[in-house]
Amino acid sequence: MRVPIVVVGGGHAGCEAAAAAARSGVETLLITTEPDHLGKMSCNPAIGGIGKGHLVREIDALGGLMGRLADAAAIQYKVLNRKKGPAVWGLRAQEDRRLYSDAARRAMSRVAGLETRRGTVTGVMIRGGRVIGITVDTLGEIEIQALVIATGTFLNGVIHLGPEIIAGGRVGEPPTTGISETLVRAGLHAARFKTGTPPRVDGKTVDTSRCHEEWGDDTAVPFSSFGPPSVLPKRPCWLTATTPKTHEVVRKHIDEAPLYTGQIQAVGPRSCPSVEDKVMRFPERSSHHIFIEPEGLDTEERYLNGLSTSFPREIQEEIVASVPGLEDARITRYGYAIEYDYFPPQQLRATLETKRIKGLYLAGQINGTTGYEEAAALGLMAGINAALAVKREEPLVLRRTQAYIGVMVDDLILRGVEFPYRIYTSRAESRLFLRNDNADIRLSGIAHSLGLLCRADYERVLAKERAIAALMKGLRVTRWSVEKLETIFGPRGERFHESQALDTVLKRPAVTMEDLWENGLEKAIGPVEGSARRETELMVKYEGYVRRCESAAGKLDELDSIRIPVSLNFQTLQNMRLLSRERLDAIRPETLGQVARVPGITANDISVISIAIERMRRENRNKNTSQ
Repeated sequence: MRVPIVVVGGGHAGCEAAAAAARSGVETLLITTEPDHLGKMSCNPAIGGIGKGHLVREIDALGGLMGRLADAAAIQYKVLNRKKGPAVWGLRAQEDRRLYSDAARRAMSRVAGLETRRGTVTGVMIRGGRVIGITVDTLGEIEIQALVIATGTFLNGVIHLGPEIIAGGRVGEPPTTGISETLVRAGLHAARFKTGTPPRVDGKTVDTSRCHEEWGDDTAVPFSSFGPPSVLPKRPCWLTATTPKTHEVVRKHIDEAPLYTGQIQAVGPRSCPSVEDKVMRFPERSSHHIFIEPEGLDTEERYLNGLSTSFPREIQEEIVASVPGLEDARITRYGYAIEYDYFPPQQLRATLETKRIKGLYLAGQINGTTGYEEAAALGLMAGINAALAVKREEPLVLRRTQAYIGVMVDDLILRGVEFPYRIYTSRAESRLFLRNDNADIRLSGIAHSLGLLCRADYERVLAKERAIAALMKGLRVTRWSVEKLETIFGPRGERFHESQALDTVLKRPAVTMEDLWENGLEKAIGPVEGSARRETELMVKYEGYVRRCESAAGKLDELDSIRIPVSLNFQTLQNMRLLSRERLDAIRPETLGQVARVPGITANDISVISIAIERMRRENRNKNTSQ
C-alpha cells in the first residue's frame, strides 16, 4: 500500500493536519485507534480563551476546521478580558462535547482525498535519515513520503488515579507504544510531561443556588469569519470556590497524592495546576475559583474546571463535598493525571519537520504544548508543510510579526519548553496588530493561494477589505462642523474649536464608530457590515501604536530574511563564547533573526555570525566569478 502522507492521531492536531494536507491536493490517510472519537475533547468542554481565541481565529483564516466546529457546537459565547484593550480580548465558547466531535467527523468525511482508517501504528521505517514507511496492525506496511505524528497524550501514556497506575492515552483507551522507541533509536530525544483532568459530577445533584450563575454574552462573537454563530440553545456556567475545609483535606492527605509521593515524575502545565499544587504552592490563598461547566445539551454531567486532581477516589469525594454547591454532588467520573512522552521541540525546523529525520513532522502535545487550540494550530501547519514538501513547493513559515501561530512555533523551536507550553497574548511583540478581528485579512490570502480556502470564502474577506478601505476614505474626507460635534459629544465632556475630519474625531477615547454611524456617517458612505466597522475603528484608534509596532516588526523581519548557510559550522567561530557555539550548534537556527531569539545569545554573537555569513557569500561570489 502506498500513500503520500499519513497522519497518526485523530485529535485536534491530527484532524487539522490530515484535512490541510488533503485540501492541499495530496492524498492523505489518517490512522487512529478510534475513528468515532475524531476531534474528541478529552479535557474541558470549551474552545478559546485569552490568547487561545486568537489561535482559533488564525486557524479559521488559514482554512482550518476548529473555528467552524466550535461554532457548530457552541452552547455559550463569551469574550474574556473585556476590561482591557481589544487586542487582548479572548474569544471563548462553551461546547457541547458530543456535537463538537460529530461536527469533526462530518467535516473530515467531506474532505476530498482524505481517508480515515482504524489502526495502531506499530513501527516507523526510516532509511538514510528519511521516513519511508510505517507498519499498522490492521493494514500492514505502508510506503509514504511524509508522516505527521499527532498522538497527543497517547505516546507511552500512563494514567495515575491515587496509587493505581494504568497504561492508557486517556481513560478507556490504550496508549501508543513503539513509536517513541523507534524515533529515539533514530537519534531523537524524548522526555515526559504530565497533565490532568478534574472529576465530573451529576448536575442534578449540584445545588446551583449556592453558586454564582454565569451566562455568556448576549451578542455572540463567532470564531469563524465564514459562517454564522451557533444557533443552539445556550447554557450557563456556575462559579464556586474551594474553602479552608478543602485545603485542610488536601494537606491532610497530601502524602497520598501521586504528585507528592514520587509516583509522578513529570512536570505539568503551569496554566492549570492541580488542586494539590494550588493548595501546597500557594498557602496564603484561602480559596481558588472553580467553574462548573455543562458538558452538553443532552447530558447532566458537569465539568469541575479548576479542580484537577489525581488523589485516590475516596479523597476526591471529600474534596468535592467541601465545595459550596457540591456538598451532595455525585461524582460520575474521577479525576486523574497522565504522564506521556513528548519530543523537545528544539529538534524541529520552523516547518515542524524534525531536523534529524526528513519527512517526519510532529504536531500537538508531542511538541510539548498543552491545549486544544495550540495542538490544532500546530497540526494545521504540519499538514500544510508536509503537503508542500511532497509537492516540492516552498514551505509555509509564519513570522512572529504575522501571526500568533508564528509566535508559538518560533518560541517552541528556539526556546524549548520547561513545562507544557500554552499561548498568551503577552508572548507576541506585535499584539496590537495581531488582533482577533483582523486574522482573516492577515492570513486568508495565504490560505487561498495554497488551495485551503475556497473562492467564495475568500471573496468575503476581499469584500471586507474593500469596505474597510471605503470607510477609511470616508472618515478622512468627511468633516463635521464644530456645532455638530459639540451637540453630539459635548454632553460627554468633549470640546472642539474647529471643524474636524472624522478620522481625527474617532481617535478620541470617548468617541465610537457607532456614534459617527448613527449620526450621519452611514448616509454619507452607505451600508458597511458591522465587523468591518469595528475593525476600522480599531485601525484608527491604534494607528500610532501600530506604526511603531510595524517599525519594530520590520527590523525583526529584516533579520529573519538573512538565511544562515547550511554549511556554516558554529564551532569554528572562535570569536564567540563556547556556550553560544554549543547552544547554536544544538538548535541550528536557520536565519539571523532566529539566532537573535535564542536565549543567551548576545549582540556580539549576532555580529560574529553576520560577518561569517557575509564572508561565505563573498567567497561564493569569487568562486562563481573565477569559473
